Formats: sequence, C-alpha cells, structure tokens
Amino acid sequence: MKAQLLALVLVTAHATTTAAQTTVYESRDAQGNTVFSDKPSPGAKAIELPQPNVIQTDLLPPPPAQAAPVSGAGKKASIDADATPVYSSLAIASPGDQDSIYTNTGAFDVTLKIDPDLRTNQGDFIQLKLDGTLVPQQFSAPDISISSADWAASATDNTAHTLQAAILDKQGKILIESAPVTFYAHRHSIL
Repeated sequence: MKAQLLALVLVTAHATTTAAQTTVYESRDAQGNTVFSDKPSPGAKAIELPQPNVIQTDLLPPPPAQAAPVSGAGKKASIDADATPVYSSLAIASPGDQDSIYTNTGAFDVTLKIDPDLRTNQGDFIQLKLDGTLVPQQFSAPDISISSADWAASATDNTAHTLQAAILDKQGKILIESAPVTFYAHRHSIL
C-alpha cells in the first residue's frame, strides 16, 4: 500500500511539474496492484489530472526568528534550530496579571489561551508552577481547577502569588512556557 501511495505521489508530483504536458496512465500489474506510468501499456487508461496550484514563494515573508531555549522544573529543553514550533502562543488569561482572587481553601480556576489547541492526541500536557513550585498534577485542557490540595502543596503563605504554565510533550520536553503572572489571594470575609 505504501509503495502504491509513493508511486502515486511521485507520478502526481512529476505530472504537476510538467504542468500536464505528459499523460499519466493507470493499469494493473500481474499481482493486481495499481501502477501509474507516463507510458501507455496494454489495458491502461489515461487519467485526467487537474492543473497544479502554483504559489510564488518569493512573495512570502521570511520565517519568524527561532525562540530562545526555555527551562523549567529542573529540566532544560532546547529548541532544535531546524524544528518548527508546535505552539505559537501560550498565555494565562485568568487570573490576569495583578488580579485578585477570593478563596478560603486555596481552590481557584485558571484559564489558558493556547494557539493552536493542545495536542492531547500526541500526549502533550499542561503543567503549572505556583510560586515557583510545580503543581503536583498535570492537566489536559486550558480550563483548569486548582484544588485546595494543589494549593497546599505549592503555594507560599504570602498574599502575592505567581503562576506560570508550560506545555510539555509526552517525554517531558517543554514545548512552550507562558509569561508568569502575579495575582493576589484574599480570604472571603463577612466584613
């Protein structure tokens, strides 16, 4: 099957580079496999190929500069200079920088903006740092609920707190990190 697909791709690529100057023929070999060729054979039928789409590449803008290596959680990750970044942006939408949250237990919600969407089918996951300490659990969606147990394991006893998010692949390599945000945690009061 792979050989047939490769043959089709090669014939199609050749046909599109010659801009339909050559006729492509489809036939079957002795084993019944489909064969594509630019030469007719007994029982072969001609295939009509559409005109190729042509893009003038000299009009495209230059590629963006590569991001600097990122690090976190004691692991260092370097970005391969030839690799295309998987994610173009990661930001903490809520709580916002300098926002206040009200919680008596430490539980609160976090919302992330990820572009493109998180590739959970590839094993990518989200990890949070609260006050510089990794939150014990990993997350698989941009809407996250921090539990009181997460808070107890990660937060400091200050009013001001920092929060940072990172997306890692299934091997634990950091793909992108957000900028940290500072927020203030207050207790609800009847006063």
